[in-house]
Amino acid sequence: MKIAYADPPYIGFADRYPEGRGVDHLELFARLERGYDGWALSTNVPALKATLALAPEGVRIAAWVQPFSNYALNCDPLYGWEPVIYRPAKRPNRKGNRPRDWILAHKPLRRETVMMGQKSSEFAFWIFELTHAAPGDVFADLYPGSGAVGRAWTRWELSKRMQRVLPIGSAIGEP
Repeated sequence: MKIAYADPPYIGFADRYPEGRGVDHLELFARLERGYDGWALSTNVPALKATLALAPEGVRIAAWVQPFSNYALNCDPLYGWEPVIYRPAKRPNRKGNRPRDWILAHKPLRRETVMMGQKSSEFAFWIFELTHAAPGDVFADLYPGSGAVGRAWTRWELSKRMQRVLPIGSAIGEP
């Protein structure tokens, strides 16, 4: 299956990113729908209404809740969460733990952050679970920025493959 993640410049915030001008969110949603089995798209609270107006029918909304929020002038209350619009891939007889439609996870620590808006590995792993990704799927990060989500995919996929080879809790050499 093909899975995608998109973190484009948010509607109304394009001027903050060099690549922000010219992002057509309607075309982006069409690209996600026709090219991928499962996908997720990040936005922010101020842009959520406008972004959802362009989204295809049947999408879901999840929340990345952040324990610490940046201080922002003229923002009361502070936004402590980030919306994620997504469509999970259809997989028959899904086994194992199913993800919640929210996660409580920190942003990357300042010393780890290369770019504004960079996502943490914990967030990326959650996105992979939300979209029903599986080892062997083709993954595309449509706005790779720092490359953090792509690197997280490599680690996540390896960890899932290792769980199949050696189930968690088993000892090496155990029958």
